[in-house]
Amino acid sequence: MKTSIIILTYNELELTKKCLASIERYTDKDKIELIIVDNGSSDGTREYISNLPDVKVILNEKTSGSPRGNQGIEAAGEKICCF
Repeated sequence: MKTSIIILTYNELELTKKCLASIERYTDKDKIELIIVDNGSSDGTREYISNLPDVKVILNEKTSGSPRGNQGIEAAGEKICCF
């Protein structure tokens, strides 16, 4: 069973890169599923995450003002539990 890591993004490309670098450094890739939900970034984040290998990417055209994490949960391949 893999652990699903869901990341919500909205601009902040450099912070997104740091987050992904940390995940890569401290996790076993075979034990995780990475899902990124972008809420209409306009700073290059969308293009960057779209080119990442082995990552599920959900691109929303704009931010709705509310969290879109449920989209990531629905995309998760295994049953997951949220805290």
